[in-house]
Amino acid sequence: MPRARAQLLLLLAMAIQQGSTSDEVTPMTVVGWIGGQVILPCAPQKQDRMYSSHSYPCWYYKGDSGTNSIWNCGSMDKFSSRLSTSNSYNLHISSLQRSDAGLYIYVSNNRLVWKVNLTITDDATTSADDLQFVVGVKGRSVILPCFASYPGKSFSKSSCWYNNNTDIYCWSSSASYNRFGSRLTAENNYNIKLSNLTASDAGTFTCQRSSTERGQLKLIVRNVGASTPVIIRSPDKESVNYGTTVNLTCHSEQGSWPISYSWSRLDPGTGRYVSMGAPRASLLFPSAQVSDSGEYMCVASNGAEEKKKSATVRLSVQSPIDNISLTLTPQQLFTFEGQPLVLRCRVGTGSEPIFWTWLWIPDQAKVGSKRVVGDQRDLWLKEAGQSGQYMCSARNQYDGRNVTLESSTVTVHIVPNPDPHPLVWAALGLSGFVLLVFTFLCCKMHIWVLPQAGQTHTPKSAAPMHKGKTEMKTMSDSLKSQSKRRGYEPGDVYEDKHDQFYCPLSGDQRMEDVYDDLS
Repeated sequence: MPRARAQLLLLLAMAIQQGSTSDEVTPMTVVGWIGGQVILPCAPQKQDRMYSSHSYPCWYYKGDSGTNSIWNCGSMDKFSSRLSTSNSYNLHISSLQRSDAGLYIYVSNNRLVWKVNLTITDDATTSADDLQFVVGVKGRSVILPCFASYPGKSFSKSSCWYNNNTDIYCWSSSASYNRFGSRLTAENNYNIKLSNLTASDAGTFTCQRSSTERGQLKLIVRNVGASTPVIIRSPDKESVNYGTTVNLTCHSEQGSWPISYSWSRLDPGTGRYVSMGAPRASLLFPSAQVSDSGEYMCVASNGAEEKKKSATVRLSVQSPIDNISLTLTPQQLFTFEGQPLVLRCRVGTGSEPIFWTWLWIPDQAKVGSKRVVGDQRDLWLKEAGQSGQYMCSARNQYDGRNVTLESSTVTVHIVPNPDPHPLVWAALGLSGFVLLVFTFLCCKMHIWVLPQAGQTHTPKSAAPMHKGKTEMKTMSDSLKSQSKRRGYEPGDVYEDKHDQFYCPLSGDQRMEDVYDDLS
């Protein structure tokens, strides 16, 4: 059957779940065919206390029904007699079924753990004689299991691994020079580990133990996005004392290498993260200060992910408070009631949270009589009844104990505003009323005396004027001879310029002599 078609269908059918577990061991992926057999390589990596119930090697299977022991520490009916192992505890599974897919876990007697994801494909164009596929992740390492399950081309050397037609690693003789170089290392039972995988490493590998024992496999190298990173704190606690050396390390367990890590810090003012410079895996604080407290975010990226993964961590640097001070604004001897007056309590240094307390000794209070009047850093005053002595205290925690400081005392004088006497209010009211009446009368009088255009006002009650000439004597006879006389023509009007009073004079009221000019 066409190999290319089978491989293409295999890649489409594989459900590779890199990093599908939350444990520290990275599973490798192996693909098998329905009806065929597969060998799961055994290469213990790290300790895991979760699998410490047995003191001897054991294989577990984790599927839909949970985790079950299947070899050397228990059995599972679905596998029956289809399981066997080689000397290195590689697990052989024959007559593969669709339900065999899942996570297989090997635990050694010293709790070293190894994990393999098995994927099963049932493509009709494949058969049990097809190659076993091993899937590796770019930049990481993969175990190539040596088995003699499939027929294949025989090579001249035994106890060797071949890539295509070139021997790349041998146990009993030297291998030819090849591009893999030092990236190949031997494992148990002729298994080999290929480190720092590249895309060009993909291909066919053959393990030939002898002229009649050999097996081939297909290596696929995938570019996998970085998994969600984990931030490791050293020391492993959120709150540390100032001056402590703190190291934050970001690490993604799965994903193609190399992985780049970038750091940023949350700005509380804007709610956004601000970059902390060039990408690096760790943040080091040689002598942590209070200003280093905050929330940090690490973003992992390797260019293969659809969406970058990130993790956050909080760091709180504790410092004891010191150098407490109390100020009064404005700084003056006294203020009047209603004027803004604020007392400010401050400390030189100290980590949050800081708790504030205000104490007040009112005027005329007994000695030592203090009242708690506030729990804010600033205290605002405005009433005369708030005069007296004030002091503040600040408290925070450092190294598991409370640190409390008390300020000096300041005296506050708030002068009450004067309260007007009722008689003063009455006098002001009466004065305003008199002024109002006087203004009204003046207005009425001016309206009565002002002439209208073309009219002469004569009071109705005035006596009729006598017709004829009337002589007005303004001075004694001795002075008349020296005076100059003036006559009035018809239409003359007498004007008193002193009080701006105008009186029209008719022809009957003209006088021969009106006044004497003494000039």
